[in-house]
Amino acid sequence: AGAASSLWVLQENHAARNFYAVHGWAPDGTERIAFGVVEMRYRQPAIHEHCQMILRSVALVEQISARIGTTSYIWGGLTLDVYAGRLLRKHDDIDYLTVNLCELREAFTRQFETAGCTVSTVSNGDLVIRGTGIKLHLGHLVVDARARWAHNGDAPGGVLEFPTTWLAPDASTFYNQTVHVVKPELEYVLKCRPDLLNPQWTPRPKDVMAKAALEKLLYTQKVEVQDLFTQVRIR
Repeated sequence: AGAASSLWVLQENHAARNFYAVHGWAPDGTERIAFGVVEMRYRQPAIHEHCQMILRSVALVEQISARIGTTSYIWGGLTLDVYAGRLLRKHDDIDYLTVNLCELREAFTRQFETAGCTVSTVSNGDLVIRGTGIKLHLGHLVVDARARWAHNGDAPGGVLEFPTTWLAPDASTFYNQTVHVVKPELEYVLKCRPDLLNPQWTPRPKDVMAKAALEKLLYTQKVEVQDLFTQVRIR
């Protein structure tokens, strides 16, 4: 069969520390995943067409969120790319947690429609935006003493509560574009416990790879991953 590889790049003290994950198949057809850390000179790759589509999409969300007076945090698949500082794979959609989305839903709808997008509201109150070439999904987040993500509206067990420190306080730079992103702690918990959001979720090969990559990243940051799970709660 074929084989594919990806390179995660971590910036620490201005030195490029590269975390790689190699994903492929053995001659007998079994899947193989290998991980490691190497030191090498870091060079930003050329931005191809798909990456430019990603950048236009995240720029639009950042601009509209700032204009309305709130913050939208990337979570899910694109987070690893942001942590690495480069596009690692193709993304058909980008997921966000938007602070006070419920109160700002009409304002977001107007702003995105003015930008030429179509906006729909799903059953849990989230917004889905199409028109940039990448589907954008905004979820409702409340931030006070704790962060509360209403992933299933007002239904019992539909709110995931986690520490506000798992929302990166400062914006990140992704190909010279400013973005806000959740921290690896939240991503790791969600990769280990997808049932927190969807009891029927079956992890995919890319989820397994992401979980291992996040665990490596948290290890380099000296985070005790076993302590993370007691910090989340379903309400």
